[in-house]
Amino acid sequence: MKRKREQRSNRPTKQQRLDTVELINKLEDGDEDSVNRLQQSDAQKAVDLAYEEAKLKIKREFRTLNPERVLPERRLQLEQRLEYEESKRDDRLAKIRTNASTKTAELEDKRAKRHHRQEVDEQIEECLDMPEFSDASWQTIGKFNCTTLRLSECEMSSIQRGRFNDVLQEMTEKGWRTKQQRKDIKDDSVKQNDASTTATASTASKVH
Repeated sequence: MKRKREQRSNRPTKQQRLDTVELINKLEDGDEDSVNRLQQSDAQKAVDLAYEEAKLKIKREFRTLNPERVLPERRLQLEQRLEYEESKRDDRLAKIRTNASTKTAELEDKRAKRHHRQEVDEQIEECLDMPEFSDASWQTIGKFNCTTLRLSECEMSSIQRGRFNDVLQEMTEKGWRTKQQRKDIKDDSVKQNDASTTATASTASKVH
């Protein structure tokens, strides 16, 4: 028993766990946001460079970028070329902004799912913060029952489900019995009764 208590004392506290998760999230978010900004900036620079190169090509051809300085018969052509290149640049910049908005929305969705996953992880770990059942108050017992019941009904990954089952097993060793365990026992009992009824009916039909 003493050895188990020593092992539990080495567990990080709830605040330590939360601080660690917050730091990891902050670093990950910072890296993702930095990459997103850099990609958008590089894309905008590429568009601006292409636009400047297109204008230089037009200037070499017409000797100017001012339609007022060319012959009337070529004025319309220069105006159309300039409008085309400007329109092409604006379309590309608009696409870059759209892609950036899409990426931002994807990151927000990813972070929302991560937040939910981390909340579930923390609730699972909080179960192990509970004392031995014999030392628990009624408030603690009620909190534990509510938490485990809510966890048993929420959406989890296979890894989380495995961790939750391990935690329940460890809590059983500390004297706890969860509502989920009682539900499983009841379900198994119903299945056994159904199987027994089916077997009895099958035997009776053979007799007749």
